[in-house]
Amino acid sequence: MKILYFITIMPVLCSCFVACQNNEEYNSKEQYNSLEMGVYIETSPVNGRTIINFIDQGKLVIIKDEDARFQDEFYYEICLDTIKLTLVQNSTGMDKRYFHIVNNQMFEIENLYMNLPENTRTSMIFKKKRIDIQ
Repeated sequence: MKILYFITIMPVLCSCFVACQNNEEYNSKEQYNSLEMGVYIETSPVNGRTIINFIDQGKLVIIKDEDARFQDEFYYEICLDTIKLTLVQNSTGMDKRYFHIVNNQMFEIENLYMNLPENTRTSMIFKKKRIDIQ
């Protein structure tokens, strides 16, 4: 009797698990698609210090100074409240950071600079750069 109960319940549980995973994946893709490609500039905590350029779906460039001397290209994947960053030049390591899309023009990301003390998590706010047409 226990085996019959297990055989009956198991497919239902598996389908619920798959449905939940698919729903999370759908919500993640929906959130990902709401962020526009283009250049985003840090507005907080230091205005203009960092630029992130989403150059296409799955690839971005982080520029950490005004002269663009320090820039790194990453593959990225947004999943729920996390962004996974993998260096294009060395795709062996991956960095996960908190990530929240506020709207299609603004997002929040866990600080890209070293935090001191390390147990404090701070965030950076980025807004899409507007292009003025004259």
